Amino acid sequence: MTFFEVDIDAGKARADKWTSDSSSDGGGGGGGDFTPTIWVKLGDGQTLEMRVMPPWTDKGPNGLVPYCESFTHWKCGPDGNKQCICPRKLRRAQNDIVSEMSEDRKARLGLSDYDVTQEDPCYICEELDKKFATGAKADKDFAMRRIGKRGLLFQVLDLQDPVWTGSEPQLSDKPEKAEELRGKPKIKMLRLSPHNGGMRLVNILNDPGTYGLVTHPYEGTGLKLSRTGSGFNDTEYHVEPLLRDLAVVRGPLFSTPSGEPDKERIIQALEAMVDIDSHPFFRSVSYEYTRAIWMGIDPKTLEEGKGSGGSSGGSGHGRAASPASPDGSFAAWKEYGERHRSLTASELANESGWQESQVPKCYSNRPDHNIQDCRECPIRGFCAARHKSTSGKWSLSEPTPSAPSVPMGRSAPPPTDEDIPF
Repeated sequence: MTFFEVDIDAGKARADKWTSDSSSDGGGGGGGDFTPTIWVKLGDGQTLEMRVMPPWTDKGPNGLVPYCESFTHWKCGPDGNKQCICPRKLRRAQNDIVSEMSEDRKARLGLSDYDVTQEDPCYICEELDKKFATGAKADKDFAMRRIGKRGLLFQVLDLQDPVWTGSEPQLSDKPEKAEELRGKPKIKMLRLSPHNGGMRLVNILNDPGTYGLVTHPYEGTGLKLSRTGSGFNDTEYHVEPLLRDLAVVRGPLFSTPSGEPDKERIIQALEAMVDIDSHPFFRSVSYEYTRAIWMGIDPKTLEEGKGSGGSSGGSGHGRAASPASPDGSFAAWKEYGERHRSLTASELANESGWQESQVPKCYSNRPDHNIQDCRECPIRGFCAARHKSTSGKWSLSEPTPSAPSVPMGRSAPPPTDEDIPF
């Protein structure tokens, strides 16, 4: 099996742009028959001895470069426990990359027909834009916690845990997969903030004169990643060449007992790499998928949206799919949404048999708030963790009735005047 050598000039150009781009923001497994995705996780004081894998593709915006950008919305959904790729930011980043390529490079990467003016919409971004537009500090804080955070993705071989044992937690319910993978190279995913270790690693990869051909499977350089700190503000990641006996570790990914390159294992390691541009965990997602995540709807009810990602569209270069047409699958999604979305203040009162004036004002302002926003509220027993319709009465398209004749579904008593701190 051949491997794709790094295009150092392209990597340097991309790194220079990322370094000078003041608008960039830092920040923090697929389903089906895919090999489970294992993420590198280090605690305070822990280190990782690793080899960065070579480029996974020679096509698309990420062609011939061993890393890529990723933009993730965290703390999404009504309960704040979902995450989602941001198709808007991802597409814009790819547009920037392609727009600066020469025509020869575009042709080499299969991007001659790539449209750098295309925008991929994101429902989550639209909702956060509304929060920012209010000017209220609470809304701004809410949006900032969920804005698409930028990270750099690398595929690495953990030199202290290089092969599957079959006993990994990710394989506990997949005995056949565990047997298939046992003894084969285990490639892990590493995500770093650009401003906290990420750009340091990129610069090492782009400096073969100092560090050698770091990602070369036969002549590459070992690296050490270390973490200090345990909190949001004091955590730092450091990357440096891996030293043994005062010498930088260089050589093949795997060696035989006699010290020769283990070609069979090296080929297996290259084949185990993830195609990030098409893998359901990492590829771009459709507008309807982002809407489903925001509203707390199971994306499996959509035609697209398998696994943790969604459809990447027909281009194969991370383009988001068009919104689902109103066919049977869309109808199922809509029906699910009508039964599981957050209720408005009026609907909450009607469903609970309350007067609308008895619904706390904080709920009226932010019906999509989650339990973290309610910790200081003395009546959180009535409205924390958001109310969902149990009757399916309230339609996404029908207006809310003025008042029902009898309470429907929920029988909790309304809060008293003494309970409401307003």
